[in-house]
Amino acid sequence: MLTEHGWKAANDNEKTFDAAADSYLRMGGSQRYLAPVIEYFRGRLVATIVSAEVRQMGIEVFPGCKAATINRQALTPARAILNHAHELGWCSAIRVRSFKTEKPIKLPAVNGEWMSKFISQADADGLYHLSAIVFFMQDCAARVSEACNVLGEHVDIRNKTIRLAKTKTETNATAYLTDECAYRIAHLPMKEGERVFRYSSRWSVNDRIAAVCRRAQIEYRPSHTLGRRTYATRAIKLGVPIKVAMDGGRWKTPAVFLGYVDIDNAGRIVAEKINSHRYANL
Repeated sequence: MLTEHGWKAANDNEKTFDAAADSYLRMGGSQRYLAPVIEYFRGRLVATIVSAEVRQMGIEVFPGCKAATINRQALTPARAILNHAHELGWCSAIRVRSFKTEKPIKLPAVNGEWMSKFISQADADGLYHLSAIVFFMQDCAARVSEACNVLGEHVDIRNKTIRLAKTKTETNATAYLTDECAYRIAHLPMKEGERVFRYSSRWSVNDRIAAVCRRAQIEYRPSHTLGRRTYATRAIKLGVPIKVAMDGGRWKTPAVFLGYVDIDNAGRIVAEKINSHRYANL
């Protein structure tokens, strides 16, 4: 005969992965990427799932995808649900190793020549929404997801500002527009409730950027590089104080911000500064 504790343990051992996922979501867990993971383990008792099966799930659900994608879209949500189930006492804790990923190659920021060729080609192609979103990302350090989510009611052309309703830190923020950026956005058709730049995802933006780069015969740069990396690099080269540049681009720490900055010939720049000031105070 089972005691009350023994009955509870036996009952918990019969909890399924989809029941754990449902509890996880009701407790405020993120539903991003969950659907295919839940479907794969539907009906499985969480107490019977082992680490190797979670890794195998990632391979089968995302065949041919890079390790980083599998880690992010399969292993991470599976871990979250299994950890939640463990916290409820439904299963033992398991450790799921991520797949080894290659260190991403960081492309350098774009310069004025690149930007001029890109905008000229985009405008010649009649892609004024693309020109505007590129200016917005570069001049305001906007992430492509933030740019895609800008609606007509978020834009204040008179004060040259755009309200970023959903940022990476899940807090509202204000982006301040340059004259060129404000001019281009002002000439786009805008309506409340509709996307100002038309694009709905980073993939649609980057596909368009890649096509324009091919026609302009310039090296491709993804949205994050020509946006936040170029903003940070240009701000430092223009002599903007680090704290001001960080706050302007909504970075939280100097270490993260400086990781975005590209400086060519740094040693030569320092040497020339020393040469010009060697005897300045003598």
